[in-house]
Amino acid sequence: MNILKLPQPYLTYDLEATFVQKGKSRKDTKILEIALYNDELSYQRLVNPLTEYEDGEQVMANLQSLYQHTTNTLNFWVKLLVGKKALPSNMNRKNTFEKAEAISTLLKRSDEAKKHDDAEGMMQALARHEDDLEEAKKDIRKGDTSFNQLFYTPHEALEGAIKVADGISIWCGHNGKAFDEKILKGHEDHDWDHITFVDSLPLIKTLKPGLVSYSQPLVYKQLFNDKYFAHHALDDSIALWKIMKHVLGEGCILETHQNLKPKMKKSKEKVHPTSNLYELKGIGTKSVAQLYQKDIKTKEDLMRLIDSITFKQWCDKFSFVHHHKKFYNTHKTQHNSAVV
Repeated sequence: MNILKLPQPYLTYDLEATFVQKGKSRKDTKILEIALYNDELSYQRLVNPLTEYEDGEQVMANLQSLYQHTTNTLNFWVKLLVGKKALPSNMNRKNTFEKAEAISTLLKRSDEAKKHDDAEGMMQALARHEDDLEEAKKDIRKGDTSFNQLFYTPHEALEGAIKVADGISIWCGHNGKAFDEKILKGHEDHDWDHITFVDSLPLIKTLKPGLVSYSQPLVYKQLFNDKYFAHHALDDSIALWKIMKHVLGEGCILETHQNLKPKMKKSKEKVHPTSNLYELKGIGTKSVAQLYQKDIKTKEDLMRLIDSITFKQWCDKFSFVHHHKKFYNTHKTQHNSAVV
């Protein structure tokens, strides 16, 4: 007897996020917006990753303490909110502090609005009356909840997403393995073990070979000869859902994902394979080749060099070493300690 296998239910998801400081990992990235979508559900939340935001200075200091790149994050955050008409378009041209002040105002406004039963409408009423609470309460339009510009804590936003997606264990994101999946798993107060994350990028490459670009907005353009409001989480999720339905047809996303052939990494033949330079973390084939050109053939040679030159000289001539600044500081310290 043949049993009919039905395609497993799934959803598409997308995050908009901060920019982390150099040297920090993807899981340290903070969420600014999350969205989920399929034919049965639609979920979107703006996220406030900060704990202190009384004014612009606190916003900037808090981003710094969370290891986020302050200027890049504020530039993107403001651009995101301008796109949603939560901020005027001229805010994109303001300086970093002015952007931080505008973010502070929105976050505090959201906190006040969420104290009221009609929170979504109150958020807009407060904006129309420049945060005059009494005037906002009298606003005849405060019942309008056609769009949600409230901000939620990361915990609230993710808890809501998991609740809305109850029963759907397959989450599909574009290039999610490198970005969004790692960011979600960095929020360890939530259980992700029951979720199977599928990266749409290799799947689309397999099912639609030969596209000029596999950037999601360009994939959408090539498949549908149209564009959408990219880099906004819900719009990206809806667009990806449409793309996946198109490329999968009647196929099952999980089965297609599991049948993808894993990429074989090209093995690189070591140059000077007997050198003990390879014992040092951060030193690979390319580094060894360039070090040999400078007559540095052993790790002892390299340690003596580090001990004899300044940090600036090292950066000028040995920036090809992986994480060269950290490498110098680590081994300078270790070597000096060993000498003592």
